[in-house]
Amino acid sequence: MRPATTRVTYVVYVYGWIILLLDVGVQRPLTTTATAEYCTMETLNLTCPSDDQVLVIQKARYGRMSLGRCVRSSFGYLGCAVDVRGYLDLICSGRRDCTMPVPDSYLHATRPCHGDLTSYVQLTYNCVTGPRLSFTQLNFY
Repeated sequence: MRPATTRVTYVVYVYGWIILLLDVGVQRPLTTTATAEYCTMETLNLTCPSDDQVLVIQKARYGRMSLGRCVRSSFGYLGCAVDVRGYLDLICSGRRDCTMPVPDSYLHATRPCHGDLTSYVQLTYNCVTGPRLSFTQLNFY
């Protein structure tokens, strides 16, 4: 699939005279947006549909946000959550795919709700056209 293009006309003025008209096709990045939930003991598995796309985490929360597939009863603890976008952004953004257990040690340590209750990951991410991030591009110092 080719990226969408937008036609842009550039007009150059020199001393009040039109010198040049250019009609240029400007490429806009192809974007795919998805929302996902991953319950305790599941594996978070994100993959962009195209080889030239990378993940960008938009929103991510870990906790007991609402009743549904992962939380069937509130037990008085519903709506407790912590924002983990920064963490999942570090782990997943810039890659074509991302896999991790739920919870991993970081998520488990956040303990957004009562310790005996299970939490889950709820996230929104985009797949955008762009260069992939590789380990050689990361500087940890």
